[in-house]
Amino acid sequence: AEAAAAAAAVTAEAEATGAADSEGAEDPAKEAVAAADVTVVAAAIGVEAVTVAAAMAVAAAAAAAAAERRRREKRLSKGLALPLEPAVGDSQATTVVVKLPGGTRLSRRFDKESPLQSVVDWIESSDTDIYEFDLVSNYPRRDLGASSRGSTLDALGLHPAVTLFTKERSESDSD
Repeated sequence: AEAAAAAAAVTAEAEATGAADSEGAEDPAKEAVAAADVTVVAAAIGVEAVTVAAAMAVAAAAAAAAAERRRREKRLSKGLALPLEPAVGDSQATTVVVKLPGGTRLSRRFDKESPLQSVVDWIESSDTDIYEFDLVSNYPRRDLGASSRGSTLDALGLHPAVTLFTKERSESDSD
């Protein structure tokens, strides 16, 4: 019962102090404040240090899950902000096919003046499990990294149709 009470108090305190930001990155200063607050709460209700540590672990897991949920919701909302899909046969439309690592194939039309970032937003809203990635075309072989995302599909030579692959971005990739 004490552990449940401590876990509830710690979880409430972690949520109140916002121990994790909207992207899931932890803030050490906020965590220290939360830990100090939790220690005070634990002392006030007479809970042992071991129970506090367990409660803090539960709270950290809850905060991480909440941050991941917010990140997914943010990515899904990008799909709602996409421009309308041009009609089939529209000469201004670029047909984009994307093959994801798991074998899933996405297909959509974009206006040729749409920035590559619109394609990235579409991919992110379609597959919330893919995070840091660049786009690659096979023929001709071309890496379309972060610096390409502001350019239009037409300016990148992707109009009238292109097939792209996602490539996970490593820490050494510097576009």
